[in-house]
Amino acid sequence: IKVAASGFAKDEKAAGEIAGKTKELFLSRLDNVFKDFFKFRYDVVNAVLAGADLSIYRLYRRSQDVGKIAGSDSTFHFIALHRRLKNITKKSAHENVSENYLVEKEEKILFDIFKESKAKIENSITEYQYMQACSEFLEMKPVIDEFFDKVLVMAEDQNIRENRIALLKKLDQLL
Repeated sequence: IKVAASGFAKDEKAAGEIAGKTKELFLSRLDNVFKDFFKFRYDVVNAVLAGADLSIYRLYRRSQDVGKIAGSDSTFHFIALHRRLKNITKKSAHENVSENYLVEKEEKILFDIFKESKAKIENSITEYQYMQACSEFLEMKPVIDEFFDKVLVMAEDQNIRENRIALLKKLDQLL
């Protein structure tokens, strides 16, 4: 869209504005098609279209699978976990996890499982297997719950606290 917009615009700023308006128009039309033609739930469409992706096929597949997930018993777990992770990590800029600051057994286990699951989840997403990606993530839930039950995220030691928050931020980004 940006390349096409630059052909019509006088300068970079105008090209950016044209590209933004064109993307907005495209997404609003896609919103209508997904809701009216495919009968996807409005909340599913809103969630899927909130991302930066403009691939119609990926958005369609994501809408299908998010709709299935939204209609399943897993929905509550995803929402609760996402809310909990966002509340803890929203003000933190730290994103690098250092194994040197993983102190408790539960956080070490969570980090190991995160590293192992991350590749599987990202691969499932790349292959448009969103249900599989969600299933993989939910397999981590007992370990995440154990972490929250046994580990004090807001530790007194700043390095340990920031490391724990960075780990949770990684989980939230993957989610």
